[in-house]
Amino acid sequence: MRARDYLLSHFVDGEFGGVFWSFTPQGEPFDTKKQFYAIAFAIYGLAEHFRATVNRRDDKAGFRKCPYHNSRMHIEALSLLQP
Repeated sequence: MRARDYLLSHFVDGEFGGVFWSFTPQGEPFDTKKQFYAIAFAIYGLAEHFRATVNRRDDKAGFRKCPYHNSRMHIEALSLLQP
């Protein structure tokens, strides 16, 4: 949970959208140009976090529907990363 919260609160650019690639030791964005590669890694990390923390016992959709919901989650994550 801490890694997810840190990613969302520090790496995502809340003003212009996208994900910062790198930071200074003081926590300021170092490389401010947005890269699709960075966004892809952010989505991948969030998807893996979901897989690791999902409660299968309370999963109403069932694991077989997971590919559909993962795709929808990626689309939703991309829309949230937009300004």
